[in-house]
Amino acid sequence: MTTAALLRRALRRSASASYMSIRAFASPPGQQRKVAILGAAGGIRQPLSLLMKLNSMVSHLSLYDIAGTPGVAADFSHVNNRSEVLLLRFLFV
Repeated sequence: MTTAALLRRALRRSASASYMSIRAFASPPGQQRKVAILGAAGGIRQPLSLLMKLNSMVSHLSLYDIAGTPGVAADFSHVNNRSEVLLLRFLFV
C-alpha cells in the first residue's frame, strides 16, 4: 500500500472511532438544559415539575401558571440540587 492509502485508512478508522465514542453517551457532560412548564400549579404538572427538578440533566427550570404558586415554591424549597428554578405568574388583562 502507498503512504496516501495508509493515511486515508487511518483517518477513516479514527473518524469512525470518534463517532462511536461520542455516540456512546446520551449527552455530553456539563451541557445545560432549560425546561419550561406551563400550568405548573396544576394537578399533573406539579409532580412533573418536581421530577424535572430532581433530574440532574436540567440546569434551569422555569414554571409558569395563572394561579398563585406559593405551594409549588414551598415544595421546591425542600429539594436540594444545583438547578435554578424561576416561578412566574401570568396576569391576563
